[in-house]
Amino acid sequence: MLKKLTISQHFLLWAVFATLIFYIAIFLGWTGLGMARDSLKTVHDKNMVRTVQLVEMANELNENRALILRAFQHDPKDPLSAFHDHPLSEHLNMIKANAGEITRLWTAYAAGEHDDEEKQLMADFMAKRGTWLAKLNGTVAALERGDFSPQTKW
Repeated sequence: MLKKLTISQHFLLWAVFATLIFYIAIFLGWTGLGMARDSLKTVHDKNMVRTVQLVEMANELNENRALILRAFQHDPKDPLSAFHDHPLSEHLNMIKANAGEITRLWTAYAAGEHDDEEKQLMADFMAKRGTWLAKLNGTVAALERGDFSPQTKW
């Protein structure tokens, strides 16, 4: 059958075949890009969102450490207290708000899927956070009473 085709018909057949292969390649490429996009979205949703939550928690913890030190500078016996033109409660309220934000972030983080190693690390974090919160809350309560004694400091 191919022997009966003229040269122009052969060229036309090859052009149709090449065009068909071209569109199949475009279709496969488009499908592959869609699958890659979906895969990256999964990686982002599963890993990066959780990483951002952990970073935000770390930032809030670091801010609370700095705030507690600034709160101690409100001690009337401390020469630095003259530089604070705002009430002590400003620092203490921010500490409480940050602790609430950390709890909110932790709840969102813990709601995700975690492997056994992550679960162990989460349990370790919660134990250490419990110790931190007990000391932090005790210190905040003492500062609210105006107790700047060395026993209050860590």
